[in-house]
Amino acid sequence: MQKNNKFKFGVILGSGLNVIADSLPGKETVSEELDGIHAKRVILVQSPETPMVLFCGRKHFYEGYSKDEIIENINKAKEFGVEYLLITNAAGGLNENFAESDLMLINSHINLNSKLAGKRFGFPYDKDLTDKFKKICYDLNIKFLDGVYACLPGPAYETPAEVKLLKKIGADAAGMSTVPEVFEAVKHGIKVLGVSVITNLLKENSTAETSHINILKTSQKASEKLLFVVKRLANELK
Repeated sequence: MQKNNKFKFGVILGSGLNVIADSLPGKETVSEELDGIHAKRVILVQSPETPMVLFCGRKHFYEGYSKDEIIENINKAKEFGVEYLLITNAAGGLNENFAESDLMLINSHINLNSKLAGKRFGFPYDKDLTDKFKKICYDLNIKFLDGVYACLPGPAYETPAEVKLLKKIGADAAGMSTVPEVFEAVKHGIKVLGVSVITNLLKENSTAETSHINILKTSQKASEKLLFVVKRLANELK
């Protein structure tokens, strides 16, 4: 894989958001890996209006992957000369104001994954990119909320007691990814924007089981909103 400085903008797509890649013209799949729970593809979008690198799927610690394997998407982004990276995920919503398929702009995170202990980078989410995201959403009349993302080790979904604890420590959404990639991207000077798609609502008194199938369906529903934002960002950052 050769470094190509044409692709200044990259996007890591979380669970169920791969349909965004299917909606973009001028794309070429340059690598594909079907091992593990999540299929993983790297796609170049070579449209003059929206050039970007898409990373569809990621590896997780809970699947047994090493740190080096977890950050593969970041290393590939570096090879393509990516300077700006939108990192997305599917997350459970803790904030009472959330509805399923909402977008949450990550304004900070809580690292609860012991494999990432000791990582310190101050405020990793780029202010200029954050401001661009907000303006685009306002211009397109797309609802979003700011919030704090809690990174958990997984693979089990949260118990009612864990939901209560997460709310108490100030988390607005919870998931099992993103933070390792944020740390690695910032370390290499890549400017980062984080967005969670709220795929299910976490309630302290809920007895219903979280379904991965339903999470994927909700992510796909939110993809249309996120697609508009991704296209505008790619055009502005090319």
